[in-house]
Amino acid sequence: ASLPAAELVKVRRTCSVDGRRWAVDEFLGPLAGLFLAEVQLCEGEAERASAGEAEVDPPFPAVADVSEDERFSGGALARLSAEGLQRLIASVRRSRPPQPRSETTDRSGA
Repeated sequence: ASLPAAELVKVRRTCSVDGRRWAVDEFLGPLAGLFLAEVQLCEGEAERASAGEAEVDPPFPAVADVSEDERFSGGALARLSAEGLQRLIASVRRSRPPQPRSETTDRSGA
């Protein structure tokens, strides 16, 4: 027997930039256009970042740091429709101060 479940479809790509390992997830299906990135920090960096003493700037355009935002957890994303994703992204964009636009096209989605 199988139980119904919400599916989350994504492609994960990894790369190293400036000695840091990045994983970038490109979401497909209803979440197409959403890209989330995470970085592996060394022990000292991780401690300083969790204490709010250090930030790691991604080497690509980003809309917001959603590390602590439960709305971007896998379970929450799996339940989102395309329309729900648009509302979520709009709320994240409204909640952060305006940033200078990069010459690179912002395709991150969140």
